[in-house]
Amino acid sequence: MSNAPIKILALLPLTGRASDFGQPVRAGIEAACAEQPEGRRPTLDVLDSNFFGAEPSAQRDQFLDALAHTTADVIIGPLLKSDFGPLLKTLQSPVPILALNTFTDPIPATRRIWQFGLRPEDEAETLAALLKAQNRMSGLSFGLKNEWSERGRAAFRQALGRNDGQLLLDQSLNLDTSDLNAILKNALGLAQSTHRKDTIARISGLKLTFNARPSDQVQFLMASGSALLSVQIRQQCRYLYAESVPIIAYSEIWTDNALTNADLGGVYITDAPWIINARPDIQNRRQSLQNSRWQPFIRNRLFAMGLDAQALAEALVRTETPNQWPGMTGALSVSNDGLVKRSTSLAQITDDGDLVAREALPAI
Repeated sequence: MSNAPIKILALLPLTGRASDFGQPVRAGIEAACAEQPEGRRPTLDVLDSNFFGAEPSAQRDQFLDALAHTTADVIIGPLLKSDFGPLLKTLQSPVPILALNTFTDPIPATRRIWQFGLRPEDEAETLAALLKAQNRMSGLSFGLKNEWSERGRAAFRQALGRNDGQLLLDQSLNLDTSDLNAILKNALGLAQSTHRKDTIARISGLKLTFNARPSDQVQFLMASGSALLSVQIRQQCRYLYAESVPIIAYSEIWTDNALTNADLGGVYITDAPWIINARPDIQNRRQSLQNSRWQPFIRNRLFAMGLDAQALAEALVRTETPNQWPGMTGALSVSNDGLVKRSTSLAQITDDGDLVAREALPAI
């Protein structure tokens, strides 16, 4: 295709409960289109996928009708997996599609359907690679008893295994009933150290001054599932003098609420470069949007997803395959089955609740 402007049709939930997800993505796509020089600026049409109805048959018919009548060069969406996931697995679309979600089964590349989502699996790969680089090969993993947390734990467990690491304990917790203090004491090897100290004191008759140290085998502590879980683990580690063990987590725990984030001071996360805001190109881009109509969305990960979605849609139409593109949500590459993968960046939450970019975890 020539360098002529492309036409984009975005299918996003703009009304209803899911509009909190759809509106920031729309803003990001619009902002990215507006940034293009006039001779290459895409034409953007946005259709509210919420109008397709609740019934699966009605959704399918409306979606197929939109495909049949669109003059767009590429479709961005749907955003929600529940909307058209089963259909996309078998669809032979006349128009390339950038689906803003991912599906369990691969979609052959010949269908020209790319899958792009903010997956915990991508963050898990980044965390596992960082741990391997620092020779932190064994540690603990905790999560909550819900589907999203279980997915996060599974993703980290698998990524760690591919990087030759191991989990000494991989446990699901109930924050209302689990005795986190006792669990951490045992898992960190502190209970055993205290027992040895008590035994020596009893035998020697000496009064020993002693703070138990975590086992050298516990080289990291992963928390999946919620900010509250990370906060409670952080508090217990401080109480147990186990702050030498880095706590790592997914990006979901950090929001733009500094007061809430302050309770997470010291925790490491891997996040979109757009959110960490350390790259000069991102700082300049964010500054240029400060006084625009998209300013309310700037600190939103889904806005960054919209920015990348526009660039990926352009590449899909022009048959360019990204390989470690410096995207806003991470370094982007596309697999043979059309899965967009992100290599995210490391940051640490400060005691003030801000994010500071880090090159690596502390050396052992």
